[in-house]
Amino acid sequence: MSHLAPPRLLVILRKEFAVVRNNPGMVLKPAVALTLVLMLVVYLVDSDNDVVRLGVVDESRSEFSRDLTSRYDAALIFEISTYASAADLNEAIDLAEIDAGIIIPSDFAAERGAGRPAPVQVIVDATSPSNGSTVGAYVAGVMNDYNRTLTSSSAPPTRRGQIAARLNVLHNAAFVSRWYLFTGLLGILWLANVSQTVGVLVMKEKEQGVLDLWRTTAARPWEILFGRTLTYVAMFLPTACVAPLVAGQLVYGVPMRGSMLDLLLGASLFLICALSIGTLFAVICSSMRQMMMLLLFTTAWQTLMSGAFAPVEALQDWALPLVVFNPLGHWVVIIRGVMLKGVGIETLLPHYLSLLGLGAALFIVSAWLYQKQAR
Repeated sequence: MSHLAPPRLLVILRKEFAVVRNNPGMVLKPAVALTLVLMLVVYLVDSDNDVVRLGVVDESRSEFSRDLTSRYDAALIFEISTYASAADLNEAIDLAEIDAGIIIPSDFAAERGAGRPAPVQVIVDATSPSNGSTVGAYVAGVMNDYNRTLTSSSAPPTRRGQIAARLNVLHNAAFVSRWYLFTGLLGILWLANVSQTVGVLVMKEKEQGVLDLWRTTAARPWEILFGRTLTYVAMFLPTACVAPLVAGQLVYGVPMRGSMLDLLLGASLFLICALSIGTLFAVICSSMRQMMMLLLFTTAWQTLMSGAFAPVEALQDWALPLVVFNPLGHWVVIIRGVMLKGVGIETLLPHYLSLLGLGAALFIVSAWLYQKQAR
């Protein structure tokens, strides 16, 4: 290889700078787009724990228990919901409706009145290890501060009994972050790979004229898509679902606390959604490049709004209703609910029904557009 000649390099640089000068959009468009997307994503996904959803079960219903609850009200960071029983509180944690809970027992007032340490059970959802440890620290911090107030010299003698917090960490007592990452990343990879595989197949059929060949057969377009969907679901379930789950259990120790059948049912519905998304994008796009860019863009936004890595509650209020239309978000709730929490289909039924509705709607739209192009 000959050495680089400075004169030739100078000519090349002058030519390239001239191209950019004559077409400034080459530089300005990526810079503006990157800046706008970055600002929007940071604004949309604010993962700071600005609000902690706290559930309270007050079995004491006394002045002492109301005094403790008022401390959490005064902290402002807590969004408090009351529950009638510990079972209701645990169900709310399983459904990710609250981040933590405190149970004030019926003998709380008697223990406090006698000046003895009064037990209070603190329950923290550690499905997300970082969120669980932070929320647990917030709840314990308020209780510790309250204890310092009770034991101060200025406190009345009848109010100097401390509160003994008993921490109960649910679903991930060792705060293993790999479990959280595994269950979130698995759905993202499914969505990207399955949508891309089917989208490329349909796009190649368009480019190679296969749609014209289908006109000569008795098969209707929706029957073609239905048969293809069933084929790919049957193919992807053992290869893209069972194999990674078994590997996750063997390598990272990800538990399977629920029913495998419940998980496979949710996986089938999610795969139907992913297949329909790939088909829909292939039908509406005019080129392979356009379809790939659209898939990349929508997959990124579905990931941001799914709760795979950051809690859904961290989204802005106006964006929260959009989560209902995100198949990935429902799948993340299902896989973590079944594998990490051990809950069944009866508890997660709204998410199963949402996946079923989204899959049906995406399939009908993609089949309708596919039929129009096949005419």
